[in-house]
Amino acid sequence: MKYNFDISIIIPTINNPIKLKKLLELIDNQNHLLKKKIELIIVYQSKSRKKLKLKFKNISNINVINEKKKSLSRAKNLGIKYSKGLLISILDDDVLVNKDYLKQIFNFFKKNKNIDILFGAIKIINSQQFYSRYMSQNKTKVNFINLKKCLASAMIFKNKKKFRFDERFGLGAKYPSSEETDFIFNSLINQKSKIIYNPKICLYHPNDELLNKDTVRIKKKFFSYGIGTGAVYAKYLKNNYFFFILYLFELFKSFVGLSIGILKFNKFLVLKHLNLLNGKFFGFIKFYY
Repeated sequence: MKYNFDISIIIPTINNPIKLKKLLELIDNQNHLLKKKIELIIVYQSKSRKKLKLKFKNISNINVINEKKKSLSRAKNLGIKYSKGLLISILDDDVLVNKDYLKQIFNFFKKNKNIDILFGAIKIINSQQFYSRYMSQNKTKVNFINLKKCLASAMIFKNKKKFRFDERFGLGAKYPSSEETDFIFNSLINQKSKIIYNPKICLYHPNDELLNKDTVRIKKKFFSYGIGTGAVYAKYLKNNYFFFILYLFELFKSFVGLSIGILKFNKFLVLKHLNLLNGKFFGFIKFYY
């Protein structure tokens, strides 16, 4: 494969492109200093035939792919399929990137030629708080135990292996989460990939917990997360019973979270972990049987 760009940045979106404006401007401004060849791929999931028109000063190649089916993993795979960058970065449409995001990526892979996949940290916008409680300030080699540090919206990888997402997982799919967990499992087992979590590569995400105060949305959201978690462990359990131990550990964590919520009389924690637990049972049974 011929690589025409230093990096391909893939951004799936189903919303109005105005939402992307600030993120795209941050990327464009960074490239003014770096002088790298950047390919921007927007996968626009919409039934509308209207084409998006995007133009920036320092990004010469912008490819907009229209896809009618609203499936996050499918959108990512389409972006990967058409990418021509040495590196691939996949971003959510509602994140912002640090001012040195691209510089840190290029420096990292220049110094770490043996690493295949890199995950950055995500912090809550206007805060130094990590988006996930599993994330930390420590650079970490990723394995089956600590992969909760890794979220798909902070993923960068070399475009030399045939990395793909299982389209049964992720938003809009049969199992609506855990596409990055499946990606990591497959990369570690089948691709023998070397994966690193590095908090110097930093993104910012809105605080979801502040936006989800109503009971119905909380239940739906965390039940969906649980379904994907249960299903992904069932998928790999068929070949290795070690994943059943990991699955039991996932159930244990939800039991602990539920217990803490009850003891603290915290309605949000109770609803969150109860629905995660139910989803993990449902997803596991649905996939395995």
